[in-house]
Amino acid sequence: TPRAAIEAALDHLPGGERAHFFAMPQIAISSTLVRRRLQARQSVRYLVPDAVIDYIERHELYGTAPSGTRMTASA
Repeated sequence: TPRAAIEAALDHLPGGERAHFFAMPQIAISSTLVRRRLQARQSVRYLVPDAVIDYIERHELYGTAPSGTRMTASA
């Protein structure tokens, strides 16, 4: 499995023993979903890092408003 391969690789790295995996639900986030939400002026907060949102807003990508109008609030 991919996780087993990652765990095996970590065994050979300094500090690899400090990495721990835990069970969590899988969240399907696609770039298409992010683009559609932004074009519909819906929040993408918690779907992408704040730095990505800042970049998208700064460059007015995907029909986002100019900086100053945050696209992170719930819509």
